[in-house]
Amino acid sequence: MRRDGRRGVLMSVLKTGSASTLDIIRSTSQRLPRIRDALPAGFNVDLVGTSRCSCRAAISGVARER
Repeated sequence: MRRDGRRGVLMSVLKTGSASTLDIIRSTSQRLPRIRDALPAGFNVDLVGTSRCSCRAAISGVARER
């Protein structure tokens, strides 16, 4: 993939079973600093996109319907 004109790698994180999407997003975000620290010089890891907003909107919508 290319981002900002530079070559890169896209890694998707998928949930399984009863795992909470919001917990997975939170956990992944919390682990990024440790992952960045372990990378060789010149490498970078960025969180490009999450389904956090759509999940929260869906949860909010269900809560309002009750």
